[in-house]
Amino acid sequence: MALIDANTWSAFTGQSPSGDDLTALSAWCAGVSAAIAKKILPFVAEPLTVTDFICDAPLSLDLVLPRRPIRSITSLYLNCGAGGDPSRFTSADLLTPGTDYVLHIDDPENQWAGAGIIRRIGSVWGAEWWRYPHTLASVLGGSRGAVKVACEVGALSVPEDIQAAAVAAVTLLMNRRKTGAPTNSESWNGYSMSVASQFTATAAVNSPDVLGMLANYLQPRFA
Repeated sequence: MALIDANTWSAFTGQSPSGDDLTALSAWCAGVSAAIAKKILPFVAEPLTVTDFICDAPLSLDLVLPRRPIRSITSLYLNCGAGGDPSRFTSADLLTPGTDYVLHIDDPENQWAGAGIIRRIGSVWGAEWWRYPHTLASVLGGSRGAVKVACEVGALSVPEDIQAAAVAAVTLLMNRRKTGAPTNSESWNGYSMSVASQFTATAAVNSPDVLGMLANYLQPRFA
């Protein structure tokens, strides 16, 4: 899926390019979609199913996934002796939600985990508690193991501000396409023009107006 396509851009702008203009528009939409998706990471602006994401078990209570927000956990496995071998996960390693872990919902309005935190209950993720003979206190053992997660992440639909930013970026590119190439300055019989930015999707996304629309997704909450 893409954050913006030619039909979406036309619906927002009221313009209906054809021929070479439509070909260029489709290319710019694809480029801007990719640039924005990269820019707002780890936030994901579209629904995404993550199947069997495997990582080292962290030495803490919180497992933080690299794609956010998390809407739901499908399954979660912890094998303290996996030793980096994903084939060693079995049904015996399946954890129970609410008993072994909980998804930390930090956005009640959307009912998702914006920070991507899955919190362990009763222990840490990456080690086992050991108690040596003739001692009362437990210590952390060295069996770190691995976690395997399947989950649903990303917004259910592209947020309006992200879509507006994509439309603005594509419009910048389409407008500059009409000049043939970007120039620093030009003057001819009283006519003048100045085009300072580069002729790329990434440059359009990095323009001040577009970045301003994406500001909510560049904050530490999603970092």
